[in-house]
Amino acid sequence: MVALSRIADRDYAPGSGGHAVLYLVASPAAIFLAVGYAESLFLAFALCSWLAARSGRWPLALLLAGCATVIRTNGFFLCAALLARSSARTARSAGARSRCGRWHCPGGRI
Repeated sequence: MVALSRIADRDYAPGSGGHAVLYLVASPAAIFLAVGYAESLFLAFALCSWLAARSGRWPLALLLAGCATVIRTNGFFLCAALLARSSARTARSAGARSRCGRWHCPGGRI
């Protein structure tokens, strides 16, 4: 929950992390976080992986994403999101538009 709070504070208004955690914990779907399913462990690895990627610690982010993928196959979508984030970061730092050329969707052409 700490990772969710930090991500919300970083991406949205400062102080919104507590609200994000409260909404997650108070939602009806939170029952799956308390029961012995793999969702809570997957969420912990996924959130920490995304936070590590946002901080620029890519080896740690990839390791955590790999652990999330071992727990649930939905981790492949996390890996795809990390790949997109990495390529966008590389494109921004190189001054280029995108490595994918014409397939770049956000603000680009298809």
